[in-house]
Amino acid sequence: TETIKDSIRVFSEMYDLITWRAQKDEAYLREIAEYATVPVISAVSLGDHPTQMLADALTMEEQWGGARSCKGKKMAFVGNGAGAPLWYGRLAAMMDMDFAVIQPDNIRHQMCKTMQDDVRECFERWAPEREFVVTSDLGKLQGLDVIVTEEWRYLNPECGEEVLDPSKYESYMGDAKDLLPYRVSMETMERTGNPDVFVMHELPSTHNADHATGQRLLAEAPDEWSRDIIRTGFEITDECFEANASVIFREAGNRQHTIKAMMCAVLGR
Repeated sequence: TETIKDSIRVFSEMYDLITWRAQKDEAYLREIAEYATVPVISAVSLGDHPTQMLADALTMEEQWGGARSCKGKKMAFVGNGAGAPLWYGRLAAMMDMDFAVIQPDNIRHQMCKTMQDDVRECFERWAPEREFVVTSDLGKLQGLDVIVTEEWRYLNPECGEEVLDPSKYESYMGDAKDLLPYRVSMETMERTGNPDVFVMHELPSTHNADHATGQRLLAEAPDEWSRDIIRTGFEITDECFEANASVIFREAGNRQHTIKAMMCAVLGR
């Protein structure tokens, strides 16, 4: 029966700061911050994933040689453009990078206009000389330095209020024919023409069927074509994931370091 306002005031008495992770609009987090008398850190919301983006920024700088080494590099989000490209587009602009969203023609899995406008404004503000493009053309893979991707089970918010149930077979395989050409694979990396290109993934990743959901999906799959996709990976193939595992898991570990740095910054320590 306790209100969120009361809960936050209790937390403010018990803790030095609050880190909040919620699949809600940013306005909800700002409301929490108004009630709190200690700093509030957004771990994730529907509109942004700032702690993850800090970890990804650190990972790229480690790959390329340190501070400001991202400048002029080319990043692309490849796959389901419904959500995460917004976060990566903002990051690319802040890091002075080119950014492409390479997505299927299926509107259910495309970056919506509102998100595109948001990223375009970020580029106008922070990286006016860099390129931001949204396309279905896989030719845009050429020359990339880094590729990012995300799970298939998210929808373009402009398609309505439908939310894909993660327990349902159709949430993963319903649009597989449209999404499959945009699955990140070793061939995807080869098409960049860059031997040093690498892949990042914020995790979790459905790159094989070695988990409970994968086994359930295999049992429901109607044919071998579907079972092969489930076994070899949805948004990224298992082969490609493992080839980039050293980067992907360092990226995961970097969340700890960047979050600790953020805590020190907001606490003045």
